[in-house]
Amino acid sequence: MVHWSAEEKQLITSVWGKVNVEECGAEALARLLIVYPWTQRFFDNFGNLSSPTAIIGNPKVRAHGKKVLSSFGEAVKNLDNIKNTYSRLSELHCEKLHVDPENFREWENLTHSSSKADRYGRKGKSQCEMET
Repeated sequence: MVHWSAEEKQLITSVWGKVNVEECGAEALARLLIVYPWTQRFFDNFGNLSSPTAIIGNPKVRAHGKKVLSSFGEAVKNLDNIKNTYSRLSELHCEKLHVDPENFREWENLTHSSSKADRYGRKGKSQCEMET
C-alpha cells in the first residue's frame, strides 16, 4: 500500500486539477488503439476503428477515454484508499473482460507520452503534456 505524505497528496491533487480529462483521455485511448492495434478487440462495439482518422474521430473512443481518466480522478480523491478504489475495475477488466495487465502498462506509457509529431512537431508538447 502506498503512503503519501501531505505534500505529495497536495502535489498530486494540484497537478491532476490541471488535466483536461476529456481531451487527454480521448487522446490517450486513441493512441493506444492506433499504436497497439490488438487492443481494438476489446472495443468491437465501438464501430469504425479501421484507421487512425476513424479512431480519433470516434465518439465512443472519446467517451471511453474520458471515462478511464475520470477514474484516475476518483483515485486522486481517495489517495489513502487507491486499492479499494480500483478493486472493482480490476475485477471487471481482468476476470470478466480478460484484459491482459500489460495493456494497462501500455496505457500508462501513452498517457505520459506526447503527440508531438501530430500536433506541434518534434520540439513541441501536446496540450495534455503542457497541463501536467
